[in-house]
Amino acid sequence: MLTHRNLTVNHLQFITALGTDTTDIALLFLPFYHIYGAMLTGSFLACGGTQVLMERFDLLESLALCEKYRITYYFAVPPIVLALANAPVDLSKIQTVKYIFSGAAPLPLATARKLQEKTNITVVQGYGLTEASPLTHTHPHHPAFIRMDSIGLPVHNTQQKIVDIETGERELPVGENGELIIRGPQVMKGYWKAPEETERVLRNGWLYTGDVGHIDADGYTSIVNRKKEMIKYKGFGVAPAELEALLLEHPAVMDTAVIGIPDDEAGELIKGFVVLRKGHNTPSEEILAFMNGKLAGYKRLHFIEFIDAIPKTASGKILRRELRDRELNRLSQTD
Repeated sequence: MLTHRNLTVNHLQFITALGTDTTDIALLFLPFYHIYGAMLTGSFLACGGTQVLMERFDLLESLALCEKYRITYYFAVPPIVLALANAPVDLSKIQTVKYIFSGAAPLPLATARKLQEKTNITVVQGYGLTEASPLTHTHPHHPAFIRMDSIGLPVHNTQQKIVDIETGERELPVGENGELIIRGPQVMKGYWKAPEETERVLRNGWLYTGDVGHIDADGYTSIVNRKKEMIKYKGFGVAPAELEALLLEHPAVMDTAVIGIPDDEAGELIKGFVVLRKGHNTPSEEILAFMNGKLAGYKRLHFIEFIDAIPKTASGKILRRELRDRELNRLSQTD
């Protein structure tokens, strides 16, 4: 539940942090039903800047619009940053762009560096979450203070701490990894009709992000992992439990688990592990068709793997980390 005050304050935090004003022109193609897109259009209304809207992203059209309207801010997500970095086309049409801003998912450092070297345009990474309207961190708008290996500093009127993962009560020293928690006027009232979940993430005025990282001596924050179970596909959050419940509706599926696996373009792809019922020899393609015919595009499974048993704790909780570690080991051996 985001209040009018939450959203308005976050627009002001955004334009103050980035230094946008009436002279700036933003290219916006991110959907306004996503909190990232909603923040952008509201912020450029707040600062009196110009918005050039694309109905859907097209790389060549985005370059043409940059040249035609002299775009100064190009807002993207990591797959688009990767597409720009690898595009076999002349990028001189975006020479008026001051900043390429990436958000909604982690941006690989190599990708950011490649694009910056290719265009000589500053690539900036921001951080936030829907529960915070969404922006909590970004970089000062002077290139000398931008660090591509970091999500930056907290925006105005926002506090941060790194606490131990086990209890969330002990603040950790500089450089030590723990859960990032934040406090500020942009933090939500809570989850709609979910008091227990609200109580879990909002404690003593602090929002527990579920992301693991550290703060350096200068106050810059780096995210290294996610404590949360949510899968991040192209900036959209996907709940594994929802997909697991749907998989279990298939008559051949006895047990299942769903995880995200790393992908340079999408952030994470969605993989399901399935234990088939005895006597069934159902192909993975059939289960994928069953699933994906019932899901929104960003929730669709990309892979199915059949296994003998789903790893679980004694209490029955799925050990997704074990499955993820196995996938990471497999990917490292492939590389």
